[in-house]
Amino acid sequence: MKIINMTFIALFLYLINSTKNQIIFPFEEFTYSSNPNRIYNDIESFYFDQYKTNIYTILNIGEPDQSLLTFILSEDCIFQIYNESICYNKSQYNYNLKNSNSFQNITKINGKYFYFRTSLINETIKFCINEECTNNQKIDNFQINLFNGIENSKILCSQMGLTVTTSEENKWIRIINQFKEHNIINGLRYTVKYTSDHNGYIYVGQFPHEYNSTNFFLEQQKSAYIDIKEQHSYLLPSFEMDDIFFNYNDSKIQMEEKEAIFYMEYGLILGTKEYLEKIEENFFSKYYNDKICDKYNFFMPGKHFIGIKCKVSDEFKIKEFPSLYLLKREFNFTFELDYNDLFKKNNKEYYFLIIFDQMIISIWKIGKPFLRKYQLTFDIDSKSVIFYNQLIKPSNQNSNNNNSNNIVLTIILVSIGGFIIICGLIIGAYFL
Repeated sequence: MKIINMTFIALFLYLINSTKNQIIFPFEEFTYSSNPNRIYNDIESFYFDQYKTNIYTILNIGEPDQSLLTFILSEDCIFQIYNESICYNKSQYNYNLKNSNSFQNITKINGKYFYFRTSLINETIKFCINEECTNNQKIDNFQINLFNGIENSKILCSQMGLTVTTSEENKWIRIINQFKEHNIINGLRYTVKYTSDHNGYIYVGQFPHEYNSTNFFLEQQKSAYIDIKEQHSYLLPSFEMDDIFFNYNDSKIQMEEKEAIFYMEYGLILGTKEYLEKIEENFFSKYYNDKICDKYNFFMPGKHFIGIKCKVSDEFKIKEFPSLYLLKREFNFTFELDYNDLFKKNNKEYYFLIIFDQMIISIWKIGKPFLRKYQLTFDIDSKSVIFYNQLIKPSNQNSNNNNSNNIVLTIILVSIGGFIIICGLIIGAYFL
């Protein structure tokens, strides 16, 4: 009887634990608090602010709790603590190693596990498991990379990437693998959801139809395998669109370059040279001639970009701007970005939210203008990108999500019922 009891208790605890399989990172754009009205003096300051928005979350770390400012990256897989000038802008979030009773420098203790000028540390950390962060999952001995030489720094921040490397090297240090190894997520996947122009949530571990069964359904789930390129060090949400085009004067203008990569920290879209030439020829050129629109060159370290700005005036027919369409047949859906998605009004000017890199001219790099409108899930386990086509109406919404989301609850109830029945039979047999 004791063996049976222990078996059912273990099964029960396992099933209960398996329902707690998600982490939620509330995020905000780093520049928002310093410029909440998003008013810019010129187009250059706008593009510098929005090229990479440096989305961040706040983590509770150490014993006792301290706050750590943490930037989230698409193209990285580790968690590392560092000290740079960007950390000083949010000094109220200040993790101090010396004030943590749970801090351990593993590299200094045994001389092992170092990575790219860093030491490996163990630390206690808490992750949110609901949007309000009122419920947390505590993990002891979570492995983090600490840049060497910053132990005495008073201002620290961190960055983490939620993907994996394309090779199997250093698999042990991937942060998303650690989540799974600590049994706080079941699957290696994340979803980015914007709730406003400057903030939102990243859901790690579950599919949208599992954590939001009211709005998403399993029958709507469509997937496309990602393109794994030899030159990429990390597994990125990227694939070839089946068609990219816009319509102008009753003509369909198609693009030859259709490879797209999605970056959650990009506030803009990086378009191709081909699209620049065709949208100029069919739309912007007439406004160039009248000095209503103008091209603008701006520079970042190692980068040379072209942007476009136009005057807010009756002469500029912004509503006539041809929508950009991106077709993906596996999703059975054509994405549309219209003038509302692709222009930002700033004082007396409109800034075009597609910019163009002079060096990388054949790949679309897609950020917030798309991701704010359309929600994608990056499933690392299956190496695919997931999209929920909400034009598909489930045949039976209730049974659809009951079957997909409540199967664990059913198993739990059956197990408890079986446990009670068996206990009753054993007790009854004993008295008989």
